[in-house]
Order: sequence, then structure tokens, then C-alpha cells
Amino acid sequence: MTEANDEFVVEKCLAKSPASEILLCHDKTGRRVVLKKIHRLKVEKELLASEIDAARTLQHPSIIRVSDDFQEGMYHYLVMEYVKGQDLFALISERKFVPFKEKDARKIFKQIVKAVQYVHEQHFAHRDLKMENIIMNENGRIKIIDFGLCCRTEEGKLYNKWCGSQDYCCPEILQKQPYNGQACDVWSLGVVLYILLYAELPFGFKTRVKAVLKGQPHPPLNFADKRNPNKVSEEAKNLISGMLQVESEKRMTLEQVAKHPWIKERTTFGCIVGRLLL
Repeated sequence: MTEANDEFVVEKCLAKSPASEILLCHDKTGRRVVLKKIHRLKVEKELLASEIDAARTLQHPSIIRVSDDFQEGMYHYLVMEYVKGQDLFALISERKFVPFKEKDARKIFKQIVKAVQYVHEQHFAHRDLKMENIIMNENGRIKIIDFGLCCRTEEGKLYNKWCGSQDYCCPEILQKQPYNGQACDVWSLGVVLYILLYAELPFGFKTRVKAVLKGQPHPPLNFADKRNPNKVSEEAKNLISGMLQVESEKRMTLEQVAKHPWIKERTTFGCIVGRLLL
């Protein structure tokens, strides 16, 4: 069994929560890795089991790679690849919340959709997709991180656990209704795409959450075109509208998202990082 203290030297703590720490480390060869240190008594057993299951199962170029996991004392460790880059929220913050041009947003979002499609094909739902959980490396390639709230999915199975970040979670979670985990991911992706194209939350800051938690009707989706320096196409708006359908039965499936004309439009990748910071 790998011993954390013997194998890894901690350089700094990247993030900390009551249940876990994210540590930037290097091993004996000097290779940098990220170590997730999870306190087994401070996280639900089912969630920890699902995260370990996902770590051992998911192998995709746009999903953070976990090379090893092991238990030591009261902690479970995930040894993850180190990605030099920044998350999408940090990137758009660095741009002073200027929206991405549509062609650049499409290049980013296509990668995200393909990665989440793979997650769903492996019978998982992420349940915490948001800008902060999507990293872009120096070459403009994305990596989805943090499967701490993921779950295994079964056809027809609904979930009741409150998961995700309020600004990104679907109405059925806010309303404390049973929900489909993969439909929840589609809603979250709709929020991500809206932010990429408008640099703000759909439905207004906290307005939606406050209304729904008070039992009020879910506010309608309005596109902030007057505040947007870029013109957003009707195709992009149609896609966002389909993903942000309040009634989950009317919401697009991820398969429909992947086949949408806006997604299918041909793009050349190239390195987009430098341009995104302009």
C-alpha cells in the first residue's frame, strides 16, 4: 500500500473543506501530482464510494485522471494528474467578465459535452458541474474535475439528495423533488453555456434560488442581449433554452444537445488560450 508521507511531498494546499483537502505535491521522481485527502468519517459513505468508483472507472482525455487511490488511517487518498491551467470561472474573471466570442465558447463547450457524454455512458452523473469544476490547460483543452457528488445511475432511478451549487442546480433539486441525475447535469451545462456567452448567471443573481426556495414560480429565461458586447446567435439561444427547460420531461437530453446544429457546426481547434484572455 502506498504511504502518503513516504511517497509525496506537499508543496501547498490548493483548497480545503471540512471533509477534504486538495494538495499540490511531488513524488520521489519530482513529478507533480494533486492529492485529494478525504476524511472518511466526514463524508457520506455512499458519496465516497461513488467518487472512488468514478476514479477507478472513468478514463477520458477531458476528465481528470486518477492514477491511484489508497487508504491510510482515517483518510482515503486520490492521486490525480496535475493540470497547469485555470478553471473557467477564474478565466472569465481574468477577462473582467467579458463574454467569450461564440466560436470560442463553442470550442470549449463541445469538449465539455463530449466528456459528460462519456460520463453518462459509463452510468454516472456528475451532479456538480460548474465553471469552477472545469479546468482549461495551457493548450486550451478542458478537464472536468471533482466527482465528490457523483452517483451511479440506473434507468428510471430518481434521487433525492441535495447536490451541487445552487446557481447551477436544476429546479427539481431546489424544490426538493426526486430528480434524474443526468437531467440535472444537462441543466448545469445549460448554465455553463449561458455564462460562457453572457458572462453572468441566467435568471439573475440569486433571484431564481430565492424565488424557488420560497415556493414561488420559477422565473422565465431572459437573454441579457442589451448588456452583451457580442451578438449571440438564435441557434445558441435555442440550445440554451432547450437545456434550461424548467420541467425536466421537456429538457433536452445530452444526446440531443450533442446533435444540436450549434454544437455540430464545424470548428477548427487550434490554441485558443491567448485569445481567450483578450
